[in-house]
Amino acid sequence: MCAKKTLAGAYTALAKDLSLPKTDITYLTHRLENEGLKFLTSVLPALEKALLLGVEQGRFVCPTNFGWRRSLPRFLGSFFLRIFEPNGQLLAEPCAHSFWVIRQVCSYAYKSDLPMSSELNSRVIASFVNVENELASQNIRSPITDLASDIMYRLFDTFVLQDLHPRHGPGTTANSSTVDKFEHELSMSPDMASDFGHLFHFSVNEVFDSIVRDPRFPKSTLNHTDLFHYEETPSEVILVPKDARGPRLICREPFEKMYAQQAVRSKIESVLENHPLTSGHINFSDSEVNRRLAAEGSSPSCEDGWATLDMKDASDRISWELVISLFQHCPALLRALSVLRPRSFKLPDGTLLESSKHAPMGSALCFPILATSIWAISICAQVYHGVELHDAAARTFVYGDDLIIPKAYVPTTIAFLERCGLMVNKEKSFYRGFFRESCGADFFYGTDVTPLRLRKFYILNLLFDKGQCRRRAAYAYVNHAQSIRHKLPITSEYWYALAEKEIGPLPYGDETSSYLCRVVPPKDIAVYNLELLERVAKGQNRYPLYFVSPNKTKTKTSGWGHLTRVWPGIGVEDHIPIPYGVFSKPNDFKIARLTTDLRQKSR
Repeated sequence: MCAKKTLAGAYTALAKDLSLPKTDITYLTHRLENEGLKFLTSVLPALEKALLLGVEQGRFVCPTNFGWRRSLPRFLGSFFLRIFEPNGQLLAEPCAHSFWVIRQVCSYAYKSDLPMSSELNSRVIASFVNVENELASQNIRSPITDLASDIMYRLFDTFVLQDLHPRHGPGTTANSSTVDKFEHELSMSPDMASDFGHLFHFSVNEVFDSIVRDPRFPKSTLNHTDLFHYEETPSEVILVPKDARGPRLICREPFEKMYAQQAVRSKIESVLENHPLTSGHINFSDSEVNRRLAAEGSSPSCEDGWATLDMKDASDRISWELVISLFQHCPALLRALSVLRPRSFKLPDGTLLESSKHAPMGSALCFPILATSIWAISICAQVYHGVELHDAAARTFVYGDDLIIPKAYVPTTIAFLERCGLMVNKEKSFYRGFFRESCGADFFYGTDVTPLRLRKFYILNLLFDKGQCRRRAAYAYVNHAQSIRHKLPITSEYWYALAEKEIGPLPYGDETSSYLCRVVPPKDIAVYNLELLERVAKGQNRYPLYFVSPNKTKTKTSGWGHLTRVWPGIGVEDHIPIPYGVFSKPNDFKIARLTTDLRQKSR
């Protein structure tokens, strides 16, 4: 079934879930048939953006590619009339449910991984290069950075490179494969060898272990400095699939730097999670704080009037000059950041580009420094208005590049951030109306209006055999059906039915079941599965189930290198010989078909 036909069926089911008028359903299917997937990934999202802008500014302006009556679009017009006056003015008490319905229709397939134009790849690369050129010509130093550097000193004045616990990331690096990260000659600059060499070879146990394993070195040699050579490896720019809007640009860091970056990242996050100024305010794993404040900020009764701000190209716009200015009074941390930052980037066409930024997305140090920088600059904006430092810190919250502050200081905060080379995404920042968005959660007048989106849309992959193609399609459909079953039951049933066309009738299970299944309450699993056996298996107990399991890859690495990968933070005194291992690569899996006793599984 082609993508357009599949999605036409999904939108028909979605329209029934949302009780859309027949005229809206006809209009939707007609434009999809004539304009194709672009209507779902570009045209409808433009209507949603107009809706968000309308509730932020208090007046709706209809996009030109939709017919309108007075100031509101005819499409979904009955829902728009519950939010705006016919002249486009925002109602005194707009309907949050109608707001959610419009967004659900407009953004359902917006972030799905549908096929994208190859032109988008060139645009993303060009944008990366343009930002790099902008950073090279910026003059960041100002009274803002001077004040922010004093704040940074309060956080990191006792920071030292001790008790480091390095680890490996899940992906590939610029000079090694996903699994065998130790199967290449180490390449470290003299500065890195001085500060971080002990994480690799500068223990007696590891020196001995490397010499015993490596036939290149005489068994009598114990000079650990001979175990590495220096050849600067640039960060490798790659494009990874994101969604139909375009790819995501990330950088693969050299293995040695990434390994040490993870150690420094852990140290920085530990400081921020325990310091009185930042504990609970700069978060890396708990986004509920931002979501709760976004909900509060969307309510008319909120006294603080929280604003949610989002950065544009945030990870690419933290320049190295800004980092030097902010951390000038933190020599130990600044030296570590200097040693571990990329000096150059290798673009997909092989061109080398000199780096002017601190760290790209892909570096383990990208988000900790990004979040801390945004937090400090935002506090400076409040201090500028006479707010005490501790009071400003208590009302500033950052998760990644999502910032929440009192809305009274938004204009100054935006000006300060832009003076430091950052750019606020005006389309995704909200403070004037009663819509707030942070960390993937959306709220309007205190009501959760987060749309349910189709993320993974399976496209035929010729790398797999036909059986695996069908199973992977079913896996994608079942996952989506399970995630939307509560709010969109008809649409959920549509995706379940598509999965069953690929692999046959699905058994039943709960959210913890390890096989592909229809999710039902635990008390009903046995009843439904017995009925399935009677209907499909003609009373037999055995039934085919589909399990997802990782593809295993053997690694030739043994000993210390092997151990430190699977056991992060282990000390040198715990050196234990380990045999060759078997590991799995991220996002590399297979779906196995196993016939088992379904009655036993249902108990």
